[in-house]
Amino acid sequence: MKKYSPAAIFAALMFIFACMAGNYSRSENETHLPEMADATKDAGLENIGGTFFAWGDYNNDGWQDLLVDGHLLFENQLGMNKPIKFWFENVTNDRGLETASGNAVWGDYNNDGWLDLATCSGQLWKNEKGRFTEVSKDAEFKMNKNICSIAWGDYDNDGYPDLYAAPSEGDGNFHQLFHNKGNGKFEDVSAKYGIDKIALYGRSVIWCDYDNDGRQDIYIGNYRLKPNMLWHNNKDNAFTNVAEIAGTAGDNDPQRYKDTAISEAQGKDAKFGPQYGHTIGCAWADFNNDGFFDIWVSNLVHKYVGPTQNSYDIRGYVCDDSKIYINQGGPDFKFMDIRDKSGVARLPIGGRGVYAGDELWCNAVCADFDNDTFVDVCVTQIYNLDYAKTKIFRNKGNLTFEDVAPELGIQFIDTYGAAWADFNRDGYMDIIVGGRDKVDAPQVAHLLKNEGNNMNWIEFQLEGTASNRAGIGAKIELKAGGKKQVRQVEGGTGSHAQQNSLTVHFGLGNLEKVDEVTVYWPGGQAQKLGPQTINQIVKAKEKK
Repeated sequence: MKKYSPAAIFAALMFIFACMAGNYSRSENETHLPEMADATKDAGLENIGGTFFAWGDYNNDGWQDLLVDGHLLFENQLGMNKPIKFWFENVTNDRGLETASGNAVWGDYNNDGWLDLATCSGQLWKNEKGRFTEVSKDAEFKMNKNICSIAWGDYDNDGYPDLYAAPSEGDGNFHQLFHNKGNGKFEDVSAKYGIDKIALYGRSVIWCDYDNDGRQDIYIGNYRLKPNMLWHNNKDNAFTNVAEIAGTAGDNDPQRYKDTAISEAQGKDAKFGPQYGHTIGCAWADFNNDGFFDIWVSNLVHKYVGPTQNSYDIRGYVCDDSKIYINQGGPDFKFMDIRDKSGVARLPIGGRGVYAGDELWCNAVCADFDNDTFVDVCVTQIYNLDYAKTKIFRNKGNLTFEDVAPELGIQFIDTYGAAWADFNRDGYMDIIVGGRDKVDAPQVAHLLKNEGNNMNWIEFQLEGTASNRAGIGAKIELKAGGKKQVRQVEGGTGSHAQQNSLTVHFGLGNLEKVDEVTVYWPGGQAQKLGPQTINQIVKAKEKK
């Protein structure tokens, strides 16, 4: 019998234990990390600045165009049968958007087949076959001042997209829900649903039917140490905030930590703990491919505890960490925070010698950028600090994540901005990211082109009929090789009204065919599309 050294036996046992713990769900050779090449210059996007980004095909040519900060429109030239100087051309003035203001999201509010724009400044821009007209007054679209984030979703399933608006902080700044009446006009129904008295600083608005009951719910990420909200859409289209019950409000545990220095000075125990968080960006995604949408929550988290020049800082105790909430499914549809088991380490709380910086997360946008069937997450960080770098959390397939941004050369700092799209239609998700190349450098946009890794893919462009024309809120369930994936058409995601492409992307890994596809339209229809060939963009229209 062959003899093994103690070291070899130990290594084998460690491997077995790791497999039992789920750490080796994917072999190293199964999926190669794609290169993300800086294509900013070729795209014609050098030195444009940019903090907020939204992708959308405004001219219906099948190629994703880019909106920057809600007022700069860059038209994708790659689909044109003519020589081009840059991949994107600034057409803002030619398309009538020279007076647009406020970050914005795309949605076809009048179902005419052309994507319109709503902005956080209260403007509604009607797309008239590629040229925009501001129609907020005629549409009775009366948004409050100081709105911070907006997103589209059809809460009453009447076939017209509605809009939720969340404000920044300040007296008299309240949340709003706009009902799309379907005749080109909107009604503020905030009072009807008890939303008009909510004054929390909402920096992220994301819609999703998280409990698969056919009605879109709304998650709100709130700032200033306030609980996040999960508006459950009830059968009568009324809303109930179930965040505390569902476990998605954030942590409120003011007795978690004892401060020795303050306790000794006061002669009694001084205890502190998290009082919810500074949430800036959130995103829905099914991270474990179980068919239920989970929530990534990005918080700005202070970590220092100790003396400062004029006081004693306890913010490290009271700021709640960022969360990775996994949807546990029915019948209760509660969520569990897996941060401690996710491989995404927490920064330490403490004073000098312990303190290693703050967790300055501010955005979260999701896509399967390596086409391995598991959704990954881009998290940006804010502040002009050398460690406030953008992160790309690669989903390892077992509810653990690894930051591969350094390996990809993505080291930008100090930005809210990021959004995913397959802008060149090659089946690999590209990303636009804002930020500085180094401390004190200018804040500029960076377009990163995904060079691919030979993994397969499929994409879907939806057109609603009974449902809203852009298909916002529709879910696509894909089954292939015994695996299931689910995605949705988003009417906004991340922080401050940003938007990934409305084209829905699936990575397929080495799978060579798609066995079954079902579209769950917001109107209630479950439409079977049948088997599909891989590496193609499928156009699917809702059956009447």
